[in-house]
Amino acid sequence: MSGAIGSVIGYQVYTHRFFTVSTADGKRYPAEKASVEAEALGGLESYGVYIDVPESFRAGTLRVDPVAGLRQADGDPITWIVTPKGGGFPIKLAG
Repeated sequence: MSGAIGSVIGYQVYTHRFFTVSTADGKRYPAEKASVEAEALGGLESYGVYIDVPESFRAGTLRVDPVAGLRQADGDPITWIVTPKGGGFPIKLAG
């Protein structure tokens, strides 16, 4: 990131592109469609991200894709110096 000292650089996180849950059979469920303004510098805020999965869902992988889901404040794509890789985190519901 670049900017003057003390500047606030805003980004938009498009949750339905940034977060998905996938199941063992390859079915993907995107997060609820929302656009969240994220500040690179400034105060901390928390947001909920909702992903609607079938009632029978018990295990899968939460996937994050910053390249697909993160945009500049005006909605334009970000030019990355080093393109971040997405990641996956296994999830398993208790009970």
